[in-house]
Amino acid sequence: MLQYQAPLEEFNFLAHKVLRLSELLPLLPEHHHIDVDLFKATLEVGAELTQEQLLPLNGSGDAEGCRLEQGGVKTPQGFKSAYRLFQENGWPALTVPLSIGGQGFPGTAGVFFDEMLASTNLSFSIFANVREGVLRCVDRFGDERVRSLFSDKLASGEWLGTMCLTEPQAGSDLGLIRTTAVTQSDGSYLLSGTKIFISNGDHDLTENIVHLVLARTEGAPAGTGGLSLFVVPKYQLEVPASANGVSVIALEHKHGIRANATCALAFENARGYRVGELNRGLACMFLLMNSARLAVGVQTVGLAEVAYQNALRYTQERLQGRALNGATHPDQPADPLLSHIGVKSSLVQQRLFIEPARLLCAWVGTLLDEARC
Repeated sequence: MLQYQAPLEEFNFLAHKVLRLSELLPLLPEHHHIDVDLFKATLEVGAELTQEQLLPLNGSGDAEGCRLEQGGVKTPQGFKSAYRLFQENGWPALTVPLSIGGQGFPGTAGVFFDEMLASTNLSFSIFANVREGVLRCVDRFGDERVRSLFSDKLASGEWLGTMCLTEPQAGSDLGLIRTTAVTQSDGSYLLSGTKIFISNGDHDLTENIVHLVLARTEGAPAGTGGLSLFVVPKYQLEVPASANGVSVIALEHKHGIRANATCALAFENARGYRVGELNRGLACMFLLMNSARLAVGVQTVGLAEVAYQNALRYTQERLQGRALNGATHPDQPADPLLSHIGVKSSLVQQRLFIEPARLLCAWVGTLLDEARC
């Protein structure tokens, strides 16, 4: 069975001895209310949540997978109740700024918490992580109307989000996007098109899903310079639970992270609202994409950490041959794998990746805090 122990001592060492957050935070208006004790205590509670609630769902969730039924995608057993606990205890708002209803913790706290999420349940962490990038896009580039409609729900985690870029004919070349957005008299738009490979594309964790969609308005220039960004809810805002023209065509079949729904979506006159200036959608979307890049790096560290912990445990327990420099456990029929130089070398190489990668992610978190303040 997969085992995991959050490296809290390592987190706190990096935060307070290497990055010296205790000196930095008082200088940042958004984070001056966070002290060392609160930082440590919060990570301890986060470790308890991830180890006790999410780790047990990891294997079972991947085995069961998400399934497409009439009415939408259903997540594996236990995910809905786990997300409810996650949301009710305020974790989605951990690093959301105080000014938009968050708790205002520094980015480094978010990096460490996200690492624990990835170590214990990568599928769940993907559901949880995209939302904040969507929120920051809406808050930075959306007008007052858009912010009033979406910011509070995204900040609290009542609604989750997606980023919808890729289309069947447009992968890395986003200039080939065909999804259209037609202006309406009330200032909204009707979007039509197909998007594929959409993480969190549909699920039953929240009452609504907020899609950030790249599309092309009438008369827009060809290429990426003609793309605008729109926020499109799964359900109509005026009539809760009433369809808004967004449907799931299919679930993508994957080798892993099967408990997260990667979908092909159809937009058929789906009502959306523009975020940012016309034809500047890709520039706006890069705010979310840059956030996603850090998140993927953190997920990599989280997976490497849990892999290392379980590899170490196995090499301590598994008996195999005798060590070259003499038996380390002469009272047993063989020595543990950990006694062999080659095995030790492999484990050391893992640590040589994990430790600097974790520090790099945490450092980027502090740089983002400084830039935002």
